[in-house]
Amino acid sequence: MQFYPGTILGPDSYGAVRLLADRLARPLERARAAGVTLIFENLFDIKVNDPQSRDMARGADSTRILLDLVGSPQFKLNSDPCNFYIAGVEPWPYAYEVLKAFDSSLDTKTVVSRHCPNLIAACSSLERIAATLGVTQHGADTNL
Repeated sequence: MQFYPGTILGPDSYGAVRLLADRLARPLERARAAGVTLIFENLFDIKVNDPQSRDMARGADSTRILLDLVGSPQFKLNSDPCNFYIAGVEPWPYAYEVLKAFDSSLDTKTVVSRHCPNLIAACSSLERIAATLGVTQHGADTNL
């Protein structure tokens, strides 16, 4: 499941993250009953709907708060280092260290993206994360 949590309109960012965590409780109960896992991916503002970068999916810290509040084995992270990079968050080592306990998968398909102006820095972060995780890369989507 990938979803857009939306921007935080007021100063209470923790309250907005708490509200989302509460609203995920019922779908996560259903996921547990069905034996499935819901995957949350960090995003960047591709449609420029969030010029103040208030979407909780942009930052490593707010993503970590959401994952902590949800606290369900049915809720995992698909970490996208390039999305962090494009959103202005250091993917390695910062975002990795903040979120490594929740990483379920590593998204590498956006490495060669028109949205990533500094491809060398993004690839370098991705390679460091992959090496740390012992990830074996296969296929065109993950070929660096």
